[in-house]
Amino acid sequence: MAPAIRSALLFALGACGDDLAPELGCPVAIAPISAKGPFLPVDPACLGAMRFAAKHSPTLTPSQEMMDRYWERWARANEAEPAFPENGGPQRYRGNPSAIHTTNPLVIAALTPVAMTPDDEPTARRIPVTGDTAFDAIMLDLVVPEIAGAGVDHSTGGMIFSLRTGAIFNQELLHTRLLETSSRLPDSLPNPYQPDGIWRWEGLEPGEGTDEATALIDMQIGWGDCFVTCSGLRNLRAVVPPIGAATVYDLGGDPLPPNITLSPNTVPNVPD
Repeated sequence: MAPAIRSALLFALGACGDDLAPELGCPVAIAPISAKGPFLPVDPACLGAMRFAAKHSPTLTPSQEMMDRYWERWARANEAEPAFPENGGPQRYRGNPSAIHTTNPLVIAALTPVAMTPDDEPTARRIPVTGDTAFDAIMLDLVVPEIAGAGVDHSTGGMIFSLRTGAIFNQELLHTRLLETSSRLPDSLPNPYQPDGIWRWEGLEPGEGTDEATALIDMQIGWGDCFVTCSGLRNLRAVVPPIGAATVYDLGGDPLPPNITLSPNTVPNVPD
């Protein structure tokens, strides 16, 4: 991958002392010692690649190989059309960090003391073994999962534990796996006004993709207060081949405001 596309980032693992892992443009783990930190410096555009890769990952935490593939394509899409939001991605995706809702007595008993622990050391809120083997196996597949706080779920009588991790994860897969432990993630909050994104690999089923596949990335860019309602939305599609520049197509939408200008190389129509 070209150095100009991938930012220079040394991924320092706390357990390795002065040993440094190879340069990574968009690392899977953003906080290798603790979910709270220290956070590694990450290119803001990397967040979009993280969301897309995590959503399509066949495992809870994407592999670095998969992250590299998504980041390389996403970086070229952003290079071709700077109007893509820097932190773009599937915005209707569940948030990260998230929260675990549970009525499981073993989980509640194990996590409640952790939630009350003073947050004064890197591993103070690390999730311990709960005794529920299915739940414990799930936590082992996350990167440094920690509990940041707790509250009561008045709708079920159970507990809500704020979850933070040192890497973005496949939230739908986590939600599905938690169900067998009488736990779940919060319901998604669909907001049709927020910018959204859909990633496809041409000719392939949704998933990791391959280095030889072309990425098709549909994005909405929005303006105004999109946490409430966007003032307008514009639809773009990036076609990113394995090698070479990405091509971005303007699929239409609301007229752009004066402060947003599309790249002169963006094509004002969509291919058949």
